[in-house]
Amino acid sequence: MKSDTPMLTVVTPLYNSAQYIDDAIRSVVSQTFRDWEYLIVDDCSTDEGPEIAEAYCRTDSRIRLIRLSENSGAGICRNRGIEESRGRYIAFLDSDDLWLPDKLEIQLSVMKNHHISFTFTDYRKMNEEGVLSKQVVTCRETLSYRRQLKTNYVGCSTAVYDTQYYGERYFPVIRKRQDYGLWLNLLESGPPGRGIPTVLTHYRVRTGGLSGNKLELIRHNWNLYRSVLGFSRVLSAYYVFWNIVIKIFGKR
Repeated sequence: MKSDTPMLTVVTPLYNSAQYIDDAIRSVVSQTFRDWEYLIVDDCSTDEGPEIAEAYCRTDSRIRLIRLSENSGAGICRNRGIEESRGRYIAFLDSDDLWLPDKLEIQLSVMKNHHISFTFTDYRKMNEEGVLSKQVVTCRETLSYRRQLKTNYVGCSTAVYDTQYYGERYFPVIRKRQDYGLWLNLLESGPPGRGIPTVLTHYRVRTGGLSGNKLELIRHNWNLYRSVLGFSRVLSAYYVFWNIVIKIFGKR
């Protein structure tokens, strides 16, 4: 790795998040780990979000704004960031989420010291105004492909993977549940993922978001199993059933 090549690339898809993107960028700039580049991929926003990002680009050469020519969805944005990344490690931060200052330092220390290729962490929920709730979503300390098939245990803004082990892996080209598809791809082709049982990310719950619409979530999971993974109807129904059971009873 060249001396001027960053150790890690952060990728953020941006679409009409002007009210949140400043805080997201600040949470990256404030990281105690400094050897990163930050790629913000704008999905044809119609608000001031891209201008806010450009202001940071002018003051910090590690930050770059990439503009898509047509609205394509968060998965395509993240894939464009992965294509243009130079870091060995790739991390993801949604435009309305936040990282705690030592997030990258803690996570990369675990990955490098223990030779782990895919990690994720606990996260705490907050509302649209950024008020933290008491609800912490805890991660599994080890996560296999078979376990992940039953439900998505990985918060997108908590995940980091190592391209030296996997190469560049991309999100499936679907509008929803792309992150779930990528984590399954990593776990199917590598060792179990490692969860870090520490809150290092704050996840913003927004009105109308997919996580709050259970029926839509079931439909998009079904599409993932059928269209991306190529499962039969019976096998897809089996895993959708487990999704529902885990959501209802919280058996993580």
